[in-house]
Amino acid sequence: MKDRKDIFAYLETLTKKPVPTRLTALDDEVLGDIEVLLSDVLERERAGLDSLFSSMTHTMKYIPNLLLQSLTTRYIEPPIAARICEDLSVKQSVGVANGLDSLYVAQTCEYMSAQYAAELVSLMNKKKASAALALVLANSPHVAVAVFENLSRKTLVSLVSSADIKAVSAAELGSRRDELLALY
Repeated sequence: MKDRKDIFAYLETLTKKPVPTRLTALDDEVLGDIEVLLSDVLERERAGLDSLFSSMTHTMKYIPNLLLQSLTTRYIEPPIAARICEDLSVKQSVGVANGLDSLYVAQTCEYMSAQYAAELVSLMNKKKASAALALVLANSPHVAVAVFENLSRKTLVSLVSSADIKAVSAAELGSRRDELLALY
């Protein structure tokens, strides 16, 4: 059985939000049961989708980036784009992302793993990546912090301004706000 910290981390990756404090009062057995239940529900909901995303990924490898950029924003919602993106090579993802608007990139990053999102923005056009991260920070501070934790200090400071961090309330970022500001 996983320990409480791992279960809460898992729940946060699913929701991209802090776990409600009332759940911290649950005993380990109930918390473990909730985790198993959620995993089973997600497995059932995602059944068959992995092969669909794999097929889409293989098809996209043969479409020029310019055409992909146009098709992506028009026909693919950010949660779907995030799943596809994580199956592409980072190089191809960067090629497509650099041609998309910052809002779409930000919305897509919110559905990616923090590690992949960090790798993507660190290789993108600096101006576009900076704008996308500012939007993620403003709209989903918890997700932004997870992405920031996967960036090198140098990359973080070059892509995210201290003004963007200061614009987010301490209530939303907690102690992480002061830690981030200390980097500047």
